[in-house]
Amino acid sequence: MSNAVYVENPNLDKNEIVYLYHFTIDSKTTNLEEKFGDTKFVIMGGKNERMKIIAKKLYDGLKGKEI
Repeated sequence: MSNAVYVENPNLDKNEIVYLYHFTIDSKTTNLEEKFGDTKFVIMGGKNERMKIIAKKLYDGLKGKEI
C-alpha cells in the first residue's frame, strides 16, 4: 500500500526540466529518481529553534509508523 502524495498541477507537466534551486541541481544534469527516489522528507531552512521544533513534531508524529 502506497502512502505517496501526488501534486496535481498541470503547469508542472509542461516543464521539461525540473529545477531544484536550493540544491543547485536540475533534472537535465542529474537523474533525480536515481539520486533521490527513496527520499521521504526534505525540510529546509529556518532558525535553529524552529527547525528543532519541527523535527520533534515530525518524530513524535511518525515514530512507530512505517513510512
